[in-house]
Amino acid sequence: MVGEFSKQVTRRGALARGLALGGGAALGGMLGPMARLDRARAAGEELKIFMVPKWTTLTYFQVCADGGKKAAKELGASFTYTGPASPNAEQQVASLQSVLAQGPDAIVLSAIEPNNVAPVLERAMKQGVTVVTYDADCAAQARDLFCNQLTYELAARTYLDCALLDNPAGGKAIFMAATPTTVNHMQQIAAMKRLMATEDKYKVFTPGDTYFVEDDFSKSEKTMRDVMDSDPSVKVALSGSAVSAPAAAQAIVTAHKEGQVWATGAALPSSIKKYLDDGSEKAFALWDPANLGYMATCAAHLIHTGKLKAAPGATFEAGSLGTFTVSEGGVSYYNRPLIFTKDNVAQYPW
Repeated sequence: MVGEFSKQVTRRGALARGLALGGGAALGGMLGPMARLDRARAAGEELKIFMVPKWTTLTYFQVCADGGKKAAKELGASFTYTGPASPNAEQQVASLQSVLAQGPDAIVLSAIEPNNVAPVLERAMKQGVTVVTYDADCAAQARDLFCNQLTYELAARTYLDCALLDNPAGGKAIFMAATPTTVNHMQQIAAMKRLMATEDKYKVFTPGDTYFVEDDFSKSEKTMRDVMDSDPSVKVALSGSAVSAPAAAQAIVTAHKEGQVWATGAALPSSIKKYLDDGSEKAFALWDPANLGYMATCAAHLIHTGKLKAAPGATFEAGSLGTFTVSEGGVSYYNRPLIFTKDNVAQYPW
């Protein structure tokens, strides 16, 4: 990732020198969008930041956008929240193509699929657009920086700690993920399995199957009902999807399996408050989505204005959130998990 970033910087510098020297016809064609961006900055216009979530109607991404909008306002940049209305990978590509046609300075993206968005993002980078991912990464060569909510191991530990609060006796655990190529879900599941195998604290859990439910509430709920019907040995469902974990909790209530089977993982507090309040579940986890969106938007602005080179060891200030470090692979971690219980869930209105 660092090498790719350096190539982008070098390429942008070379193109700018070519423009100053008059360039050629082919070079001039490539420079069109970059020249427009340079003129906009020279004229004192706002940097144009576009946030493209997996889908726009999910509350989680709307809260991320609130944070991004706050950062953009503090930085004097314009901010546009746009994307598909449902988690459809091809529609996300179409959304990115539409964004690119509007001459953005920066794109802040949560990728549905890591590879299918890569061609349009690589094209954007060649045109001088900064690309920062958050929540879910794309192919590394197609972005400048990934703002990851938690390291995969920290997410895994947090979800398993919630499962221990639910059911200290442990038992067989199943996993839910959006798709086999949803990087954060699959990496979190792999980390949970490693922890179950290696750490005494988590050895009370036995890993079962992984089910792919496309971040869809109905499919997740039905899957959980089917699992409970077909395998009474399952005691807990774990998911990094803020859709699937609440859906599994609802399936347990519908099946009147409260106190026998548990569901946990990532969830918005507003989506799981009723399960915590009625005692059917004891704990869920997340991070502050607004802070994640704020962090990613700050990083995009810093990279685009030349104040951050996303190389390993580099640090940057994300406004009121403080300092973050860039790790190997061009990743920076938010790493501030929250665990919601009956005692504290009312503190989080989102």
